[in-house]
Amino acid sequence: MPNWNYNEVTIDAPAMEVQKFLILDNGEYRFNMHKIFPEVFTSRDPIGDENWDYNWACNNTGSKWFPGVAGVMAASDDQAYISYDTAWAPNNLLLQRLSKITGWKIENIYEEPGMSFEGTYICKS
Repeated sequence: MPNWNYNEVTIDAPAMEVQKFLILDNGEYRFNMHKIFPEVFTSRDPIGDENWDYNWACNNTGSKWFPGVAGVMAASDDQAYISYDTAWAPNNLLLQRLSKITGWKIENIYEEPGMSFEGTYICKS
């Protein structure tokens, strides 16, 4: 069982645009890995379960599992907010990739109380 890392992410984009990079899976939103990493995940595997690999996930997203997201909240007309938990570490590499694809400024305020670390990660393409 991992220690959980809490992520609070603010994205400088309308919530409707951010929603396009999530997909509903069994009542929970997940990042659409096909849209973020199309060279690895096919449209038949948008949540990345079929092609999941521990080392790839750690090296390319920052965490071993792809997180579930409660949904996207509009912080304002041009800013969205999402929060979710990741295993052991924040998934800043996934957020960096999303920023590179979209040009959005993304800020992740994260903390992992079990190992006593926290921080802020900002990426802007």
